[in-house]
Amino acid sequence: MNQDEQFRSRVEQLVAEGKLTADEAAKLVGAPARTTSAADEGVEDVNATSGTDEASGSLAATSAAPVRTEVMSYRYDGEVPSRLYLNVQGFSLTVRVDHGVTQPMLTASQPDRLELVGSPQGWRVSRTPLQWEEKGSNWLERVLNGFTQEGNLRADLVIPADMAEVTAKVQGGNLTLDPLVATVDAVVQGGNLTLADALGVQAKVQGGNLKWRATLNGGQHSVKVQGGNLNLELGAASSVRFRGDVVAGNLSASGLDVTKTSRDFVSASYEGVLGEGNAHLDLKVQGGNARLVTV
Repeated sequence: MNQDEQFRSRVEQLVAEGKLTADEAAKLVGAPARTTSAADEGVEDVNATSGTDEASGSLAATSAAPVRTEVMSYRYDGEVPSRLYLNVQGFSLTVRVDHGVTQPMLTASQPDRLELVGSPQGWRVSRTPLQWEEKGSNWLERVLNGFTQEGNLRADLVIPADMAEVTAKVQGGNLTLDPLVATVDAVVQGGNLTLADALGVQAKVQGGNLKWRATLNGGQHSVKVQGGNLNLELGAASSVRFRGDVVAGNLSASGLDVTKTSRDFVSASYEGVLGEGNAHLDLKVQGGNARLVTV
């Protein structure tokens, strides 16, 4: 494999990991793959210097908690609906409710890498597009080395209590949602999503992981697992009726009265109830794993 092929392969891997968008990858593939030496950049050879201080400084930087800085938000002049769109690619985001705020506020360890925008459709959080021409002469090397800084990008989003709808897409990142009085519509592709209580949850897990801990007493909820993993922990005070369909996958339940209603060579159907069964949960597993327990 020549240098160009190695470069293209590495870029494709970064896209699969969610560290690059398709647009960013297209820009990279069209760029020349060049490497720079210490002599080219006029940088002192690090092997010729004492590494003791550098190593201790690096260790201190690694162990220190990242400082969160507020991300500049943008909104148009009109009223922004109580809808939230989260596009989590290659970073970690935690969302919590604050009754004292009137609009979302985002803080991040690298505030210039994320954006918070209010529009007629609602509020949106996403990565800012990379401006390659501003990265300096060794930007390509940093990309090929796996976006070390990007992997450490962490953010916190505070939202008003009246946020009614949350739509999320997680690709190679981590998203944690605290209890919400809102509906949640989420897709997880090669990332991790942690959920709590919500008015209604519609989730699709494709090669990722969903951990959901909630007390369900009402609403319609649906989870589809395709080659991913679901871990659902139901509070003992839950009141939920459950139906599950499994094709070439696995489902286990503990603490619920679950009955297997049908089964053939590769598929099975289940029904169960916890409490009075006021909430409804529809679960479909295709080539994935689902685990339901009461806590």
